[in-house]
Amino acid sequence: MKIDRKKIVNRSGYDQNECMLLAKRLSECPDDTLISELKKINVWNYGKCELGLWADVLDRLDAILERAVTKVGRWMLRLDTPEEASLVDDVVTILEFTGHLIEHSIYRYLYGSWNHILALFGSENMDILLAVLGLSYNFSRGRPSSYIPWPANHKIVLHALHKRKQTPSQIMEELLAQHPVPSSKQMALFARVRLATYFADPEQRHKCIRARLQALSILSYTFDVDERHLYPNLLDELVEVLELPDGQYMGIKACALRTMTAIVNSHRLGVE
Repeated sequence: MKIDRKKIVNRSGYDQNECMLLAKRLSECPDDTLISELKKINVWNYGKCELGLWADVLDRLDAILERAVTKVGRWMLRLDTPEEASLVDDVVTILEFTGHLIEHSIYRYLYGSWNHILALFGSENMDILLAVLGLSYNFSRGRPSSYIPWPANHKIVLHALHKRKQTPSQIMEELLAQHPVPSSKQMALFARVRLATYFADPEQRHKCIRARLQALSILSYTFDVDERHLYPNLLDELVEVLELPDGQYMGIKACALRTMTAIVNSHRLGVE
């Protein structure tokens, strides 16, 4: 869904010249160079601005996201098909750029692509999931909300998913064909299928752990999280993670530090 231009206001007291120039340049980029230009923006050096300045750029990115999350079955997304593998890199780039933009913008309520962002939680690709969580983290800080849990009335038991020669999306397609899973339960089921499928692989397991820590950061800022997620010894365990050797654990350690910061800042464990 594109930005509603009727809601755009111009009340910023910031110097937005650099942002305006960048937004204009990106909005005029040809389609075949837009993503490559976004990849060049690794650090945000353009100041703070109104999100409405980026309406034209965000609308173009929304169109790419819409194509990426189009379903090719009952569950599988287009970007998870082998024929559209290039979409994964494009979407990750879009999500990382949008994260920078959201972090340095005001009037975030104008952002209109949340339906596509939520759909991306259903991707089997862990790089996509991590990028979605990174963007969600930037949205979540300072925005308390409420959480209403729902009861589980039906159980599906699966064994040794990691030994199947199927992707998580393919397994999910079979499950939806065999079981009448309510739409409100499907994402939670897929998250478990994805975890069970990937956890036996060391590289994918690292990404699963990073995703878990990212999700805890978002939950800490946004919801009243119960002790099932933030148990008393969690901070001690995060400290132990930070003491792991550098190298292959740097990504996990960075996520652990972010999670600790979120927990302490939100006082979820009564830390003063």
